Amino acid sequence: RQGFSMTEVGCALSVPFDADHVTGSGTVGVPVAFREARICDNDGNIVNDNEVGEICIRGSGLFRGYYNNPDATEKAFRPGGWFRTGDIGKRDQNGWFWYLGRVKDMVRRSGENISAVEVEQVLRGVDCVIEAAVLPVSDELRGEEVKAYLRRAPQFTNDLAIISAVVNYCESRLAPFKIPRYFECIDEFPRTPSNKIKKSDLIKAKPDLRVGVWDRVEEKWL
Repeated sequence: RQGFSMTEVGCALSVPFDADHVTGSGTVGVPVAFREARICDNDGNIVNDNEVGEICIRGSGLFRGYYNNPDATEKAFRPGGWFRTGDIGKRDQNGWFWYLGRVKDMVRRSGENISAVEVEQVLRGVDCVIEAAVLPVSDELRGEEVKAYLRRAPQFTNDLAIISAVVNYCESRLAPFKIPRYFECIDEFPRTPSNKIKKSDLIKAKPDLRVGVWDRVEEKWL
């Protein structure tokens, strides 16, 4: 059974023991005793069910602040005592909460919040893709667009065929605005010492992340 906890708030969300129908679904549950949870937009407003935003927690027993760091403490709380977790999630129509990644892994496209983690999970479901990473690309019209890096499986060598398969797969699993516009196929990802994908190196690899990629909208290589 999954849950959501942090040093600052303790255990805040958890799947109840008698909720067998959601076990293994990916939800992190509902608020535990003495905890409240909500999903907020960038201005602190509660978003609608199934909309993506920041997970905020309130309740007795939360930490009071960061030691000798009043600025960090002030930034960590919204009015009313709501702690900003820095994590992205959503609340579905049945009241279950879902964790979707960190705020820094968010793409902001035309006012819509897109979780990189959510898109990456879908991309990894395609047979020709071993791993995937999603990053925002600056866009004059949309603010940001979604770019996907695809680590291709060794037996697949036709990049355009890989991208076509990925787009077809995404169309039945992601909202249209979440499907990446830009695609780049690679053999291997840069890694951190803990073997995680080092997205900062992907960003630094080229001054314009649109160079050498397939543009799904324009249907051409850039």
